[in-house]
Order: sequence, then C-alpha cells, then structure tokens
Amino acid sequence: MESNSTNGQKLRIYLSSTEDRFNETATFQVLGNAKVQANFSKIPINLNIEMVSLDQNNNPIIGDIGGTINAPSTIHHGDTVNLDLNLSDGYTLLQWLDLDTGVPLSDQKNLSFSATSDRNIKVLLRKLHYQLDISQNTGGSTTINTNSPFYWRDQIEIYADPDIHWEFFRWSGVGSENLSNQYSPLAVLTIEKDTSIQAEFKKKGYALLVNADPTGYGGFSSLENSYNFGDNVTIRANPREGKIFDKWNIESNATFAEDSNSSSNPASFIIQGNARISAAFKSKQYSVAYQVVVFDENDVEQEDAFGGRIIGGKSFADEDIAEFIVSLSNGYQLKHWQIENETPEIKSTNQIYQHQMDGDLNLTAVVTQRKYEVDVSVTPTGGGYATLNEYVVSNQFSQNEFSYGADINLTASPYEGFRFVKWSATGTNLSSPNQPNQSFNIGNDAKLTAYFAPTGKVSLTLNSSPTEASSYIYGAGEFDYNPDHAILTLAKEGYLFSYWEYNGTIAEGIVRDPYSSTTSITLDGDKVLTAVFRVDPDAEDTGGNSDEKFLLSVYSKNTNRGTTSGSGFFRGIRTIKAFPKSGYEFSHWEGATLIDAYAAITEVGVYANTSVVAHFQSIGVFDDSEALDNGWWGNPWFGYFWKVGEEDWLFHEKLGWIFMKKKGDNSIWVWIQKLEDWFWTAKDHYPYLHSSSTQTWYFLNLDQSNYNQLIIYNYQESRWESL
Repeated sequence: MESNSTNGQKLRIYLSSTEDRFNETATFQVLGNAKVQANFSKIPINLNIEMVSLDQNNNPIIGDIGGTINAPSTIHHGDTVNLDLNLSDGYTLLQWLDLDTGVPLSDQKNLSFSATSDRNIKVLLRKLHYQLDISQNTGGSTTINTNSPFYWRDQIEIYADPDIHWEFFRWSGVGSENLSNQYSPLAVLTIEKDTSIQAEFKKKGYALLVNADPTGYGGFSSLENSYNFGDNVTIRANPREGKIFDKWNIESNATFAEDSNSSSNPASFIIQGNARISAAFKSKQYSVAYQVVVFDENDVEQEDAFGGRIIGGKSFADEDIAEFIVSLSNGYQLKHWQIENETPEIKSTNQIYQHQMDGDLNLTAVVTQRKYEVDVSVTPTGGGYATLNEYVVSNQFSQNEFSYGADINLTASPYEGFRFVKWSATGTNLSSPNQPNQSFNIGNDAKLTAYFAPTGKVSLTLNSSPTEASSYIYGAGEFDYNPDHAILTLAKEGYLFSYWEYNGTIAEGIVRDPYSSTTSITLDGDKVLTAVFRVDPDAEDTGGNSDEKFLLSVYSKNTNRGTTSGSGFFRGIRTIKAFPKSGYEFSHWEGATLIDAYAAITEVGVYANTSVVAHFQSIGVFDDSEALDNGWWGNPWFGYFWKVGEEDWLFHEKLGWIFMKKKGDNSIWVWIQKLEDWFWTAKDHYPYLHSSSTQTWYFLNLDQSNYNQLIIYNYQESRWESL
C-alpha cells in the first residue's frame, strides 16, 4: 500500500498479503518513509430470543405466538439493552428465562441488561383459557360442537333445539353479545371472556281459524291472535236472524274439552297446533198454512163456495223462495193473495205467488166469481143475422157479464139470397157447428162467428201486376161458397211476389196472408184479387256458374192455423216466414234443410226444386187443452200447466219447469229441469216416461208428486226415488 507523508513526500509501504489487512498480525514491506495505523471497533453481541406459549397444562402450543418483542437491531459489548414485550389479547407473561444459565430474569413486560456477552433468552407466555357454560330454560336443549379448553377468539358453534310445541326465542347471559346472532338457534360464539349463556325457549304460538258454514249464516265470539299447545279456548257460535246453530266440526289440530261436544254452544276446545274449526249453521224451518176464500162482488165471503186449491209445500227453510200456485175451480178468478196478520197484507194478483220465507206463513188466495165474455159476429155483413139469447146481432156483439155455466142459446138466420153455412167457435166446443141453432154452457170466454154464403155461385178473378210477372196463377173461377179457398201464384224469373191486392189496397182481412204467394180466402161473394210483383234485385246475379233458378214452395200444413211466405223461383239462400193465426203458434218446419227448423223466420238453401211445410199448434200445446185463467191450461191426460207466449217452457203442476217439443198432438219430448234429462211420453203412456240418456222407463206417482218433489219408480233399478 502507499501512504502520503505530511511533508508532501510520498511514503511507500506494502502488505505482504492483502488478506492481512484485517488480521491483528500483518507483515509490511517498507519501500520508504512509512506510517501504519491500527483501527479498533466495539465487539458485537448476539441476542437470541425464543417465545413459547403454554397451554393450561404447561405444554407448549406449537406454532402459537402470543405477542411481539421490541429489541435493538444491533447490540455491542457494553450496550444497555431494553426489551419490550407486546402481548396479544388472550395471553399473559409468565417470565423471561436465561437459557444459558436457566435463571429466571423477570416477570415484567420490560427487561433491561448490559450486554457483555452473547445472550439466549426464552419468553414464557400463558395462553388464556375461558370457562364456557351453556344452559337452557324449559322447552328445549342445547349442544356445542367443541370440547374445552376454550381459548381467546375460539369460534364455538352452539345450537338450541326446541321441544315439540316450543320454539327458540333468544340467547342471553354473559358473553351473549359475542354471538353471531342472539336470535338464531344456530349461532357462532367468539370466546373473549368467561361466558355463561342460556337458551331461552317459549311456547309455540298457533293460529286458530274458525269459519261459519255456510258463509254468512252466522259468526262467533272474538278470538286471540295466537294460542299455545294445550290452551283451552271457549267459543260461542252466534247465528244470525233466521238461522240456528247446528254443530261444531273440528277440521284439524283441536279436540273437545271434557265438558264439550259437537252440539255444545258455547264449546271448549284444546288447541294442539294450527287449528281449524267450523261452526255449522242451518236455516230455521217455517211452516205454511194456506187456504182459498171466495168473495162475491160485494166482498162478502162465501163460506160454502169452493174456489179452488193451492199447490205448494207446507214447510220451508229460512230465505227459501217458496212458490205457490192457485188452481182455480171453474168459474172463479184470482182477486189477490194476502198474508194473514193482524191486518191482512195484500200481495200479488198473479196466479203464481213467490214468497221469501222469514217466518211462519199464513197465506190466503182470495178468489171471486169470474165473468165471461161472449163475442158473436156475422160474416159477411148483410148475409144474415144471429140471435144471442135475446140479443139480435147483425154485425158484431160482445157481452162480458156471463157467469160460469150460464146457458147460451144461438140462432143464425140468413137473409134472402143467402144460406147459413156454419158456426166457428173458440173457447167452446159446438157439437154440430153446421146447425143454425146452438146451445151450450159458458166455461170460457167464447168467440163465435155465423157464416153465411150466397145461394148461387160466386166468382173469383185473379190478376197479375205487372201482367208479365206471373208464370202461374191458380184459384180463379166460379165456385160454391168456400171458407178456405186456396189461391197460388208463382213469379217468373226476374220477379218476386210482393202481396195480394183487393180494391186498390193490400188485401188484409180478405186474404189469410196477403204477403204469401200460397194462401187462401173466404169465398163468400164475388171478388177480384191482383197478385202484385216486384223486380228481383238479384236477377242478374247468377250465384255461381249457372243461371238456373229453382222453385221454392212454402206451404202451411193447415191454413186454418197459420200461413207462410217465401215461395218463388230462386237460387241460393232465401228467407221464409211462418205466420200463426189467433189461438195458434208456430211449431216447426219440415221438408228441407234449414238454418233453424224451430224458428218462425229462418233461411233455406234453394239449389233444387224445394218444398217446405210449416206446422202450427194451438197455444195450449194440445188441441184438446182447455184455456183457463192467467195463462193456465188444463189437459185431460197431461194435467194442468202454465204457458204464456210462444216459448216452449211450461210450468207443470207435477213436473215443475219443463221444455217441451210436440211430436203430433199425442206424443211429446219433454226436458224435465229437475231430472236434467229428455223424456218421451204420449197420451196413451203418461205418466210413464222414457229417458233418452238411460234408455229406461220411469213411472211418475201423480198422487204423491208435486212441483217441489217428484216420486218416481225407476224400472232399471227396481226402486222408488224421491227427487
């Protein structure tokens, strides 16, 4: 190495080996003036510290460190060393120990000493363990998933298991604040101190649902929101007005207490879970008394008179709509219904009375003697006159003061040049209508017409307007008197029939149906009629690939009952109509495929020559039916029934509501609403009924049946049935 002298001269000295520079002994080679300096430093001290955590049995816990130590990064001989122990939570210091000598050094967190040599020190720590007690009140048990010891921040899973009919409420006690959830039966406890936790249970709350059956028939006493298992609950059923308590029905999770049963009211129940109980109610039953009383025209009761009878039940439930029908004796009419109270309450004047039951009922049908009307007319006027008892009728006469059974004497007298033809009558049967003298007793309103005819031939002239519009007219010529002389006309292609004309106006009252090309007139004098046509607006419409049109003939089965319209040459869909006469109603169409064979106005497809026949029936359904009062009819084999208008619904005294279709005057198909089935019967079979669905016969007991209840014998099952 080289060295510089202080006087500016360079000193030269070299180590024999560069490795000797840091050795205490070194060899130098001097090549000139030289100066060598030895440098000294403090001796470093090694400090090794071992930290050991002991369990409660003084056994080391491998890998467990319970704190940290603040120590100098370097230590030299003679330094004063300060060591600071920072304990982690859950640990405590036992002592500092000199491992070289085995001498305890201190039990304080701070340790100081003078470093004169290397040191090996052990720090002994105690890991704290804690007491854990878990208990429970009545209603369940508890479990934990870890055995002791329990150290700081250990995670302990605890579980509360409620008994049947109990439920967990919460955890409480010392340390419960260290639970993950105090209100969960399964929770995690973090140990931070001695802990004593209790699981609290409470009785499980059950709902009690009480229903009224049927709904709206009543209620019950107030209930709590929740009940516990084994609670005794007393309930009172409160029927509303018109209803009575019947019984209790337990549907689920309840039993009767010892002092109660299904008919007790109030009743006590033992709750055994979410419970459902229903209070069954029923309607009060009310009795009905009814009678028919007869008053004369001065409102004086006729005690010995029999004005009829009432058809209806004798017992009904509350709120039932009771229906009563008065079947009047001949010669009587209903004045009104009345309910007998302290002051009689006047009710309906309809023959059927409906009453909503809210108590016992005493019902009276007040009837009075009926006066009948007799109407007599003469046709044609000037052909003769008639005598009604002492009244002379030259045109028309009506009187409505006849009592039931009154004698009626009629005489028809022709004028010169005329002869008597016949009597026609509605409301009565004439044994010999071709005789001028008639006698009968009043049983219904009656309408009679005396027909006269000229003694010679009468002439009928039929014209067409326009002349070229008619292809055919039938019925013109000279004839004897004929009350139902047929006339017919057919339109040429390009025209449609419109109406029959008489003396410049539409021939209403002259022709049975002035709007039908096929109809009839009464030939009782010379007449001139014109068939009026109009241009067919569809004449240019070929309707497809052909211009050919076909004859549609629309007829009435019996022109005395009704007429039709719609005849002509057509192609395509055409509308046809049926017009019933007074006392009759349309029944059905026959002879072609129609849109609705039971509609008076319907449509028919005309793609070939087509004939359609209209059938009519008497409004009383059967020709041998007798019209009574207020829409009621009587039939010798089918009994009494009520019918108004053209609907096919009837109310029958035995069968109740029925829908009927005739198959001639002696055979019917009838839908019986109470039996929900179609049945066939006939004049020679009733009251035997044949079912369309079961294909079996039934026998209707007419003596025991009424519209409320049918008593029938089922031949297939060989037993009586009540429906």
